[in-house]
Amino acid sequence: MSLARGDIVLVPFPFTDLTARKVRPGVIASPDPQGSDVLVAFISSSRASADTPTDWTVLASHPDFAQTGLKVPSVFKCGKLLTIHRSLILRRLGHVSIPIQQELDRRLQLAVGLAGSG
Repeated sequence: MSLARGDIVLVPFPFTDLTARKVRPGVIASPDPQGSDVLVAFISSSRASADTPTDWTVLASHPDFAQTGLKVPSVFKCGKLLTIHRSLILRRLGHVSIPIQQELDRRLQLAVGLAGSG
């Protein structure tokens, strides 16, 4: 499967205590995800979970929502990152638009302490 930065994919995200994992959507954050490992940011359907500056909610009313492949308004959790082997990616759902990717990039910079470094 060919992958690109900004693809929304289904992956088995582990719980933070590593007791289990659950299949959830994520957005590929790797600049060139053609290697064996891919960096993915978690996506949640629970808008109540959008409680940090690294979270960003995309509503169904957003003009680019349909191309994401998500079914419900979702919170991109840019502070919850996972490096996963590409063979564990179950399928591609969609892709984010350039404006959404730009906002995610800003949130990713905050998540890893690079805000204001540009």
